[in-house]
Order: sequence, then C-alpha cells, then structure tokens
Amino acid sequence: MKKEIVFIYIISEDPVFTTSLEVMFKYYRKKIIIKKFDTLKKVTDTVIDISPDLIIVDEIVSGAAIFEVISYLRHTKRVTSTIFYFGQDIHDIKTKALRRGANYFYPKPFNPRTVVYEIVNNWVSIGQNEFKSRV
Repeated sequence: MKKEIVFIYIISEDPVFTTSLEVMFKYYRKKIIIKKFDTLKKVTDTVIDISPDLIIVDEIVSGAAIFEVISYLRHTKRVTSTIFYFGQDIHDIKTKALRRGANYFYPKPFNPRTVVYEIVNNWVSIGQNEFKSRV
C-alpha cells in the first residue's frame, strides 16, 4: 500500500533547481511534503524527526563540498533514505557521489519532468514494496 504522504528533502542553493522539482513533484503527487536546504549548516542544524522517503542533492550547496553533505547524512545522521545526486557527468564526480552514499546519479542538464515522473511512478512505489522483483 502506498504511503499517504511522501516526505522529500531537496538540498541545493539553486532556486531554479529546487522550484522546478517542487512544482513537478506536486503535479504528479498531491500529498507530498518538501523541505528545502540551501547550506550544510541548515542540514546540520535540523533535527530529522521524520525520515524522508527521498533526498535529492544538487552539486550546488553553500558552506561545504557536496560530498561532505552526503557523508554527513549517511554517517552522522544515519539517514537510510535513498539519495539522488544531480551533477555534471564527470567520471570522478559521479564516482565520488556514489562512494559517499548517493544511490543514483543524474547528469546535468536534465529534464525535471522526466526525472520526477520516473521517481514518482517507479521509485516511490518500489520504495513502498509494491512491486515484486522478477528474476
């Protein structure tokens, strides 16, 4: 059964990135709560009382290297949510993001409608165990 409300964290200082994803998510799913962070300090100062269903991390964040944010969430906060990382498709960047704890990498530029549609219609359902693996 699908969760009634989906919680998503978006970590980016780019207002176009966060706004476009927020608008798209709300278009495809009605009951969604999005919390936005634009600096590492805001992430570290926040008490994560509800584990988000998804964390979206952009390569543009003030006050830290983005990999520090991913490591902080994984190792200090012990967040087990799926992390999607958006950045330039450079081998070293992609490898670092995945090694630090990102689950998926989306290269920039990207079509927000396509990404959000894929997440909402596939990932959220898979995360809620609605699809059975066929091997």
